[in-house]
Amino acid sequence: MNVLHNADSLIREAEARIRAHDPRRAEMSLAQAATALLNARAAGEAVPDQAIQPLDQARSDLHRGRMAASERKAEAARQIIASAE
Repeated sequence: MNVLHNADSLIREAEARIRAHDPRRAEMSLAQAATALLNARAAGEAVPDQAIQPLDQARSDLHRGRMAASERKAEAARQIIASAE
């Protein structure tokens, strides 16, 4: 599914931004990934529900300055997406 591939790419970008200590841009990438998944689900595409929650948690962790936790949650979302592809 193309939307899953796009979300995966956005999450990978966010992970790179987290490692580069750029939380603002990482948050934007995570938000774009979550929005893409939600829009795809609203359009009737099969999107794993479990993938959205870790993205929200990763964004929350970024807001709290918890970079390592955010990266772990982003990775969890990416693994869920990979298993659905």
